[in-house]
Amino acid sequence: MSKIQVIALNDDNHSKCYVTRGSYYHNMADFAKECLLKSHTCEYEVREVYICDPSGELATLTEDEFLYMFDLLAITYDPAQLFKDKPEQWKNREIAFDLFWKNGDEWRYA
Repeated sequence: MSKIQVIALNDDNHSKCYVTRGSYYHNMADFAKECLLKSHTCEYEVREVYICDPSGELATLTEDEFLYMFDLLAITYDPAQLFKDKPEQWKNREIAFDLFWKNGDEWRYA
């Protein structure tokens, strides 16, 4: 069974948003409706990044670097469509996704 990596972004102000490599979901209800509640043959693995307490390598970034990457992931439009004519921005989003995923905290829904 394939796994899809999901990052729950917690900005300590709004509902967590959920991002995959190519998608954005405004909140848990949207993520569940579009992914979890539909028939699927994959497993979703979720890690959380909390804006107020980044861990691992994320904690070594400057505030501006961290927020830039956070914002690249938390774009509320279809990221693939938004960056289709901006390959450098898409590459930066992929780098951010990998770094956030690698340093995200194992997530438990509560």
